[in-house]
Amino acid sequence: MPTSTLCRAALCVVLAALAACGDSSSDTASTDSLASNSASSNGAISLVALSSATYTVAATSANAVITVNRTGASTGKAAVYYATVNETATAGADYIQTSGSLTWGDGDSSPKVISVPVTAAGTGKVFAVALDSISGAAEFGTPTSATVVISGDGSADGSSSSSSSGSSSSSGSGVPPAAAAVGYNTQTFGPAVTLNGNWVPWNFYGAGVQPPGAVSQNSDGSLFISGLESDTYGATVSTASQTRTAKGWTGTAFGGGAYFEAVISFTGQSNGPYNNGGPAFYALDVEHTSQGPYNVGWPGMPKNSAGKTYNDFFEVDFMEYDVKEYSYQNGIGNWYGYPAATRSGTHNPYQAIGGSDGSVLVPKGTDFSQFHKYGCLWVPATPSTQGYLKFYFDDVQTDSPTFYWNYYDPNDVSTYPAAPPLDGSTAMSGMDWRHMLLILGTGTTQPMTVQSVSVWQASGANNLTE
Repeated sequence: MPTSTLCRAALCVVLAALAACGDSSSDTASTDSLASNSASSNGAISLVALSSATYTVAATSANAVITVNRTGASTGKAAVYYATVNETATAGADYIQTSGSLTWGDGDSSPKVISVPVTAAGTGKVFAVALDSISGAAEFGTPTSATVVISGDGSADGSSSSSSSGSSSSSGSGVPPAAAAVGYNTQTFGPAVTLNGNWVPWNFYGAGVQPPGAVSQNSDGSLFISGLESDTYGATVSTASQTRTAKGWTGTAFGGGAYFEAVISFTGQSNGPYNNGGPAFYALDVEHTSQGPYNVGWPGMPKNSAGKTYNDFFEVDFMEYDVKEYSYQNGIGNWYGYPAATRSGTHNPYQAIGGSDGSVLVPKGTDFSQFHKYGCLWVPATPSTQGYLKFYFDDVQTDSPTFYWNYYDPNDVSTYPAAPPLDGSTAMSGMDWRHMLLILGTGTTQPMTVQSVSVWQASGANNLTE
């Protein structure tokens, strides 16, 4: 990796180290270990999952009834633990906080139910039910979390999400459940992916012109990204490009919270590592990436003896496939510090605080050559609530933990987190006042096709367009 600038691969080192732990025979998070624990003598696997990713319950009903299925093998005992989670609905007022466990005996594959009492006060609001952990002779299938809408029109149903082993497609019309739950009902970007339109070749950090064959437009409107690149950043196209204009860039960057979603397929599915990384969908803040006339200095920190500004910027990795055949990584990070003298005139720091990272395990048999959705929900903090990020695969929240941070008031420097070391409640506070450009790329081992990229927001009022 060139030392002149940021490369997502640096954060990947942290993520890959975590995911690589799955190779240990003592690591119960390993896909191989899970398969071993849940396999019957004939090799069949027992999977436990919710029957749907979305449920609707009438506010006049006594309870929301959530079905949990055990499929595949039924050999051996199994138990799963669950809990409800506030979204727009509040436990105690709109529904009753519910948690517990469900168990299956040896040979038992009958459906189990979770009953959650709801109230009329919750009409129009949403809460979630999540399967937290599993034990015994089973592993998680999908989905493991679901949104429950308390409806005032008397309807009650549950609609299943796409199968992880099948495919997803983007219609560009339906609002993703996670976006709708927080009021992000306006599609401000996409779903079309138009080369040299809303997507342009990546050229930040001195990358220059992308080589012939790096990216092309397919006849069906999708983008084909071959893995050929003029850089080592895992970046081929983005929603913005560097220019010699006053702001230093042109394109679109997103602010004020959003639900980001890409529908992607790729070939070459296998265990990593891969040449120049694997398929990736991620974001960087344009204020720093553009090297433009923006204040990206860390509030309250002085310049060093060389006159360099202590600054930071933000990276969100929605999907990076570069470790295991049936997993991918996601994570977020705050890059911080004084820029090194060798950074070719950029003011990029080179240290990172990983706010949250992890390896997303998908069911064995998942076919990444079929289209799948990769999503991320960004909700900014307010003076009274924390901000957070959640990650999704085919509309279902992944096992990666929800990451929270505290509110930062730009008019009060004291509310910005103290200089590193940072803690998890502050590492991403400043991102709420930045604007994120989106990036797609891959390596030559796994050429990928992008069917669509969409952004849903409350409105586009906080976006930047140059």
